[in-house]
Amino acid sequence: MQQIVYVTQTLTENHQPFVIVESTKASACHSCAGQSSCSTLGAWNERTLHLKLANTLHAKVGDQLLLEAPDQAVVKMALHLYGKPMVGFFIAAMVGYALASWLGWATDLSSAVAGVLGIVAVYRWQAVNAAERAAAFDVRMVEVIARNDACTAILPLDAESSSA
Repeated sequence: MQQIVYVTQTLTENHQPFVIVESTKASACHSCAGQSSCSTLGAWNERTLHLKLANTLHAKVGDQLLLEAPDQAVVKMALHLYGKPMVGFFIAAMVGYALASWLGWATDLSSAVAGVLGIVAVYRWQAVNAAERAAAFDVRMVEVIARNDACTAILPLDAESSSA
């Protein structure tokens, strides 16, 4: 997946150059026939996204960049955010139900509490192990599409034009 962005800020952290890029993400809702009766509370508006990246192409403020993210990153992210917690919920709910029926407790309440704890446990486990998977979701700079050369446009082209 590729996206065109603009550099809004450059900074250095621990002697490493970074840039803050900005992109406007338009929703697909503008073409929807049901927009006037939609209940998404304004989700059809454009959203501005800010992202901090390593400045591998020596970009400057105002430059237009082409970024690239791995195509499978969206599917993997959905699996980590929704799929694994759902599996954790069902497994923990079944264990909670079995344990509650064995102990003679209320099975519905026990399985619901165990399911929620299963979701929390999966999110916690993923947060602890997030560093090793972070590189798979990294966005990288592909190229500088347009340099911001606004300052050079006001300089005279030759010495004769500056004396006239």
